[in-house]
This record gives sequence, C-alpha cells and structure tokens, in this order.
Amino acid sequence: MTKLKQFDPNRSAPKSQYLKSGIHTEYAVLSPAERASLESLIAAYYARFRPTCPEERVYIDDVIHCEWILLRLRRAEAEINSFVHESCFQPDEDFPLGQPAALEPKAFSSLQWRINATRKARNEALAALREFRQQPIPAA
Repeated sequence: MTKLKQFDPNRSAPKSQYLKSGIHTEYAVLSPAERASLESLIAAYYARFRPTCPEERVYIDDVIHCEWILLRLRRAEAEINSFVHESCFQPDEDFPLGQPAALEPKAFSSLQWRINATRKARNEALAALREFRQQPIPAA
C-alpha cells in the first residue's frame, strides 16, 4: 500500500525525494513480465517528474495509467488483427491487415475510440500537472 512520507512542519517538501505511486501493480492481473514493464514505466515517470505533493502524484499516476492502457491497446490491435485474419474462412495472405478491418470494422472503430479517449485523458493529465506546478494550491 502506498504511504505518504512524513512532513516536517518547517519544510514544504516531503522528506523523501518524491512521493510513491498510487498504482498498485500487485493487484493488477499481469504476468510477471508485464508487471516488470509497468513498474519500469512507473519508475521512469516518477524519476522524470519527482512529485513533491499528493496532487502532483495523482496527475502523474493518471499519465502512467493512460500510457499503460495505450501500450496494451496497441497490443490488442495486433491481436485482433491476427485473431480475425486466422479465423476467416478464406484468409487472404495478400491483405493480412485489410481483411480483418473489412470484416470487423466495429471492433477496430471501438478500439480507435478508446485509443483517442485515452490519449485525450493523458494530455489533460499532463496539462493539469503543468498548470498545478505553475500555480500550486497553497498549503493550509
């Protein structure tokens, strides 16, 4: 479980270098290789942005979550292509990408909608982080 570092009343930043992620890889249904990839992604974003308050951590976790979903959606697209193409009664080896898209346009349209929505959410989280860093909420 994620713990926030103890704050010294005379300091404005946490005692640790940065706060820990709120993304719990141990609860996600992931293979060991996927879990390692997600943990690597988390480490890269936390090393890059180094959050100093809970609000920053939330935005960074949103960015990481979106990035992880986008990586999985890219893999899903490849798997849908392969599955549909291999499941065809007459697979056309000349059109291994076009045939699945022609046979299952709704699947690819839904996937693209999800990709677009996730990209938008990632961009909004990055913009919110940028705005928060420029105009932080004063501590009480």
